[in-house]
Amino acid sequence: MTTNLSSLSNGKSSVLPGRRHSIAVGQSTPSHPGHSTRRKSIQESLQSLTQSMSVGLRIAIRASKESLELGEDLILDKLLTREMLANHYNERDIRVVKFIIHKKEERSNGEIHEIELKGKVKVWTKRDGVRKKIDILVSASAEDDRETQVYNILLTNLRNYILCKKLNPRKYLCTADHFLLWNPEESLLERAEDEEISGVPSSVNNRILIQENVFGKEYRLSMLDGGGLDYEHSVLSVSKLAKFHAVSYAFRKEGKMDISSEYPWMKPRSRSKVNHQTMVRLQNIFQQSSQFGQYSSIFLNGVQEEAGEDELENFGVISHGSLNKSKVFYKYRSELESRLFCSDMIFKDLSECCYDSCLIDLLHLLFTAVDPEVREEYMADLVCSVYYDSFASAVASFNQRIVIFSRGEFVHEFERNLIEGFNAGLNLHTEEYEATLTVPDSKSSQQTYTYTDYRDCVLSMVRDILQFKINAQATVT
Repeated sequence: MTTNLSSLSNGKSSVLPGRRHSIAVGQSTPSHPGHSTRRKSIQESLQSLTQSMSVGLRIAIRASKESLELGEDLILDKLLTREMLANHYNERDIRVVKFIIHKKEERSNGEIHEIELKGKVKVWTKRDGVRKKIDILVSASAEDDRETQVYNILLTNLRNYILCKKLNPRKYLCTADHFLLWNPEESLLERAEDEEISGVPSSVNNRILIQENVFGKEYRLSMLDGGGLDYEHSVLSVSKLAKFHAVSYAFRKEGKMDISSEYPWMKPRSRSKVNHQTMVRLQNIFQQSSQFGQYSSIFLNGVQEEAGEDELENFGVISHGSLNKSKVFYKYRSELESRLFCSDMIFKDLSECCYDSCLIDLLHLLFTAVDPEVREEYMADLVCSVYYDSFASAVASFNQRIVIFSRGEFVHEFERNLIEGFNAGLNLHTEEYEATLTVPDSKSSQQTYTYTDYRDCVLSMVRDILQFKINAQATVT
């Protein structure tokens, strides 16, 4: 995303008494031909001068370090932030007691060049007498941005759907809180009768994304030392993914909605592809494997075939689209001061979010994030029990009359798409292996991902896919 954030001065800001609205637009006084041209009295001149200074002061304050210019005459400051939070939490009694803007700059030849794509805002709020700090990330793009639209349009609709069911959005939406800039006319806050009101441009929510910054603080990447997710992290991740999928599934089914028509700006997911060099490596791995060489055609042909059409009517949900272990963050809690337990999970980066089969996200998670030993031992349980039961329970919590696919249909569809998980895992391991090939010779002794590791990871996926297929066929027969 490219930024339209203007550079901010370091001047000290002051507080304007009696004004609540946060968008200042200077207005010039038009001349009227029919009016008298007599000279203004001293009192009128002083009033005019005071009014001009007031407008100039408001603009200067908005351009200070305590505000963030977003373009289209829109400026985020303490007052607009209060409106935004009041509408998000549906509370009138909310105050912003402190507001600080942070932006990064880079010096080159003594000149300052802005390189930060995101403004960082620290807000201290007061709700029901309780003071709380909220870190906010503000991103602005020059034109309509896909991830911004996903948050501000699609996820906002899903959030409202959850709220109308009197449920907690944080339980189902695996994303950080995001906030909309509301038009003042729709605000919960009261204003003086003579207070100016300027509108928020309708296009702003296609360009500006405002999120709570929880990454690296409350939430972080898995605290496991290397490898993939252990059983505890895997169960939490799969169950949370199922709940995330269930929201859009129930939303679509209950509203009898065509997602593709309702949100035409959502692009279809780009399928995983394997390049020629990776194909050569894959052929060599199978040729050297006495255990799995006989099954090579299943995978060598599978990774080159065009993906078949998904049954979106039965399995279509809003998918993350590019799920892997680098985009899954966890929140931890301690028990009896002995060890940390993961208590929640959220996704990062919804730029590839799309309407797709729920199986694809699940396959990507299992083959790019879960530890191979955990996947070997528990993949059937994670798919048939953890995911399916969590999905069914979540859909029922929204509307018990919605009929979902059977467990057998789900297992069959998962088995049919297994090669997609293999492709995703193969590409991930290939990237990790090829990254080591570019390391200088002086650092080669520090390489931790060798060809043997790469081969073993590929064969572990082959093993798990074949085992699942055998078990699925045995269950059917």
